Amino acid sequence: MALRIRPAAKDDAQALTQVVNPIIAAGGTTAHQTPFDESRLLRHYIAPPMLVSCQVAEQDGIPMTINFHWNVENERRITGDLESTVTQQGMTCRMSRTYELDYDG
Repeated sequence: MALRIRPAAKDDAQALTQVVNPIIAAGGTTAHQTPFDESRLLRHYIAPPMLVSCQVAEQDGIPMTINFHWNVENERRITGDLESTVTQQGMTCRMSRTYELDYDG
């Protein structure tokens, strides 16, 4: 089974609320405090007015979460974090990476 990573689309909004809302409810790992409905999640992550990348990982039977945090510092610099978590057969693998992107527009 191949893992497919694709840009999140409007049709993913409901499923993504089911991923992010329990994290918000648990507290301590996100700045968000208000649960998302489909409309708000769509505006915030999938089709926002600013640059954001929201990806979805799909693979039958293996739950995966991928989180991107973007910070647009100015028109030439973006920083952020990428984190992913995969759980299968009682084992969990977590990976994270901080990145910096400078560009000359």
